[in-house]
Amino acid sequence: MNLIVDLAWGAGQFALVRRFTESVPEIVHLSVKTPYPGTEIWHTESRKLTCLDYRLSDIQHAVLPATLPLPEF
Repeated sequence: MNLIVDLAWGAGQFALVRRFTESVPEIVHLSVKTPYPGTEIWHTESRKLTCLDYRLSDIQHAVLPATLPLPEF
């Protein structure tokens, strides 16, 4: 199972996801919401990019502003 993490999530949303992942038998992967050229999110969010190093556009790194500080996110 794969869940896409929105960078607007706060501590409450992460706590909720943690409780959910502990309650299901499947392995749950978390991917970071990442805009890719040609996608809808690219057209709506690309102006907010905090990093232009495309090597980090890998659904594992936050390239958009996060609500939480990055170490906590």
